Amino acid sequence: MSHLSPSDCWSILSSSETSDTVIQVFEACCRHILGERHTFCIGLNCVYLTPKEKAWIRDGTITDSKWSLENDFMFYGWRESYRIPTIEENGAWTRASKRLLYSSWYSPLAPMTFDKESCNNGTILWKWYQSLLISTNELNKIMENVREKSQGDFLKALSIIPNFL
Repeated sequence: MSHLSPSDCWSILSSSETSDTVIQVFEACCRHILGERHTFCIGLNCVYLTPKEKAWIRDGTITDSKWSLENDFMFYGWRESYRIPTIEENGAWTRASKRLLYSSWYSPLAPMTFDKESCNNGTILWKWYQSLLISTNELNKIMENVREKSQGDFLKALSIIPNFL
Protein backbone atom coordinates (compact mmCIF):
# COMPACT_ATOMS: atom_id res chain seq x y z
CA MET A 1 0.00 0.00 0.00
CA SER A 2 3.02 2.29 0.11
CA HIS A 3 2.57 3.16 -3.57
CA LEU A 4 -0.85 4.81 -3.53
CA SER A 5 -1.47 7.40 -6.21
CA PRO A 6 -3.93 10.29 -6.37
CA SER A 7 -5.94 8.27 -8.91
CA ASP A 8 -6.35 5.54 -6.25
CA CYS A 9 -7.79 8.11 -3.86
CA TRP A 10 -10.14 9.48 -6.52
CA SER A 11 -11.34 5.98 -7.35
CA ILE A 12 -12.21 5.45 -3.68
CA LEU A 13 -14.18 8.70 -3.63
CA SER A 14 -16.04 7.86 -6.82
CA SER A 15 -16.98 4.36 -5.66
CA SER A 16 -20.64 3.44 -5.86
CA GLU A 17 -20.89 3.47 -2.07
CA THR A 18 -21.54 6.84 -0.47
CA SER A 19 -21.01 6.98 3.25
CA ASP A 20 -18.91 8.54 5.97
CA THR A 21 -16.60 5.53 5.67
CA VAL A 22 -15.83 6.33 2.03
CA ILE A 23 -14.97 9.93 2.96
CA GLN A 24 -12.75 8.73 5.83
CA VAL A 25 -10.96 6.23 3.58
CA PHE A 26 -10.51 8.90 0.87
CA GLU A 27 -9.05 11.27 3.45
CA ALA A 28 -6.74 8.54 4.79
CA CYS A 29 -5.56 7.80 1.25
CA CYS A 30 -4.74 11.48 0.67
CA ARG A 31 -3.04 11.83 4.05
CA HIS A 32 -0.98 8.72 3.33
CA ILE A 33 0.24 10.20 0.04
CA LEU A 34 1.04 13.55 1.65
CA GLY A 35 2.87 11.90 4.52
CA GLU A 36 4.20 14.08 7.31
CA ARG A 37 5.07 16.98 5.02
CA HIS A 38 3.38 20.29 5.70
CA THR A 39 4.83 22.51 2.96
CA PHE A 40 3.96 21.96 -0.69
CA CYS A 41 5.46 24.14 -3.41
CA ILE A 42 5.12 24.52 -7.15
CA GLY A 43 7.88 26.90 -8.12
CA LEU A 44 7.73 29.85 -5.73
CA ASN A 45 4.07 29.27 -4.83
CA CYS A 46 3.75 27.36 -1.58
CA VAL A 47 0.96 26.12 0.64
CA TYR A 48 1.58 25.35 4.29
CA LEU A 49 -0.75 22.90 6.07
CA THR A 50 -0.77 23.59 9.77
CA PRO A 51 -0.60 20.45 11.94
CA LYS A 52 -3.43 19.84 14.40
CA GLU A 53 -3.19 22.00 17.54
CA LYS A 54 -0.43 24.19 16.13
CA ALA A 55 -2.49 27.24 15.18
CA TRP A 56 -4.99 29.64 16.65
CA ILE A 57 -7.78 28.67 14.26
CA ARG A 58 -9.96 25.59 14.66
CA ASP A 59 -13.42 24.13 14.54
CA GLY A 60 -15.16 25.25 17.73
CA THR A 61 -17.52 22.30 17.78
CA ILE A 62 -14.75 19.84 18.71
CA THR A 63 -14.55 21.46 22.16
CA ASP A 64 -18.32 21.90 22.53
CA SER A 65 -17.89 25.67 21.97
CA LYS A 66 -15.46 25.97 24.89
CA TRP A 67 -12.44 28.15 24.27
CA SER A 68 -9.30 29.58 25.87
CA LEU A 69 -8.56 33.28 26.06
CA GLU A 70 -4.83 32.56 25.68
CA ASN A 71 -4.92 29.94 22.89
CA ASP A 72 -7.84 30.62 20.59
CA PHE A 73 -8.05 33.33 17.98
CA MET A 74 -10.58 32.29 15.35
CA PHE A 75 -13.16 29.57 14.81
CA TYR A 76 -14.66 28.21 11.62
CA GLY A 77 -17.45 25.82 10.75
CA TRP A 78 -20.15 27.64 12.70
CA ARG A 79 -23.28 27.62 10.60
CA GLU A 80 -26.05 29.80 11.94
CA SER A 81 -28.54 27.00 11.22
CA TYR A 82 -26.71 24.79 13.76
CA ARG A 83 -26.38 27.44 16.50
CA ILE A 84 -28.15 26.44 19.70
CA PRO A 85 -30.49 29.27 20.74
CA THR A 86 -30.06 30.91 24.15
CA ILE A 87 -32.79 30.66 26.78
CA GLU A 88 -33.95 34.17 25.87
CA GLU A 89 -34.30 33.26 22.18
CA ASN A 90 -36.28 30.05 22.21
CA GLY A 91 -37.94 27.25 24.12
CA ALA A 92 -36.27 24.22 25.65
CA TRP A 93 -37.52 21.83 22.96
CA THR A 94 -35.92 23.86 20.15
CA ARG A 95 -32.63 24.07 22.07
CA ALA A 96 -32.69 20.32 22.77
CA SER A 97 -33.43 19.39 19.15
CA LYS A 98 -30.66 21.70 17.85
CA ARG A 99 -28.27 20.06 20.32
CA LEU A 100 -28.74 16.72 18.54
CA LEU A 101 -27.36 18.10 15.26
CA TYR A 102 -23.81 16.98 14.39
CA SER A 103 -22.19 20.42 14.23
CA SER A 104 -24.31 22.19 16.84
CA TRP A 105 -22.65 25.01 18.74
CA TYR A 106 -23.24 27.70 21.33
CA SER A 107 -22.30 31.27 20.58
CA PRO A 108 -19.51 32.24 22.97
CA LEU A 109 -20.46 35.90 22.56
CA ALA A 110 -23.03 37.36 24.91
CA PRO A 111 -25.66 39.69 23.48
CA MET A 112 -24.42 43.23 23.17
CA THR A 113 -25.15 46.40 21.30
CA PHE A 114 -22.84 46.53 18.31
CA ASP A 115 -21.37 49.98 17.77
CA LYS A 116 -19.78 50.17 14.32
CA GLU A 117 -17.70 53.22 15.28
CA SER A 118 -15.99 51.39 18.16
CA CYS A 119 -15.19 48.59 15.72
CA ASN A 120 -13.76 51.08 13.21
CA ASN A 121 -11.49 52.76 15.78
CA GLY A 122 -10.46 49.54 17.55
CA THR A 123 -12.11 50.25 20.90
CA ILE A 124 -14.80 47.57 20.77
CA LEU A 125 -15.11 45.46 23.91
CA TRP A 126 -16.57 42.02 23.30
CA LYS A 127 -18.67 40.29 25.93
CA TRP A 128 -18.62 36.52 26.22
CA TYR A 129 -20.18 33.80 28.33
CA GLN A 130 -17.85 32.82 31.18
CA SER A 131 -19.32 29.29 31.18
CA LEU A 132 -17.64 28.58 27.81
CA LEU A 133 -14.22 29.93 28.83
CA ILE A 134 -11.74 27.22 29.91
CA SER A 135 -8.09 27.18 30.91
CA THR A 136 -5.29 26.46 28.48
CA ASN A 137 -4.65 23.15 30.30
CA GLU A 138 -8.30 22.08 29.90
CA LEU A 139 -8.23 23.01 26.22
CA ASN A 140 -4.97 21.12 25.68
CA LYS A 141 -6.45 17.97 27.28
CA ILE A 142 -9.51 18.15 25.04
CA MET A 143 -7.37 18.73 21.94
CA GLU A 144 -5.04 15.86 22.86
CA ASN A 145 -8.04 13.51 23.07
CA VAL A 146 -9.28 14.79 19.70
CA ARG A 147 -5.84 14.25 18.16
CA GLU A 148 -5.61 10.69 19.54
CA LYS A 149 -9.09 9.82 18.25
CA SER A 150 -8.27 11.36 14.88
CA GLN A 151 -5.07 9.31 14.63
CA GLY A 152 -6.96 6.13 15.54
CA ASP A 153 -9.65 6.88 12.95
CA PHE A 154 -6.93 7.52 10.35
CA LEU A 155 -5.18 4.21 11.04
CA LYS A 156 -8.48 2.31 10.90
CA ALA A 157 -9.42 3.94 7.57
CA LEU A 158 -5.92 3.34 6.22
CA SER A 159 -6.21 -0.37 6.99
CA ILE A 160 -9.32 -0.79 4.84
CA ILE A 161 -8.08 1.08 1.75
CA PRO A 162 -7.38 -2.25 -0.04
CA ASN A 163 -11.10 -3.11 0.26
CA PHE A 164 -11.87 -0.11 -1.97
CA LEU A 165 -9.24 -0.71 -4.66
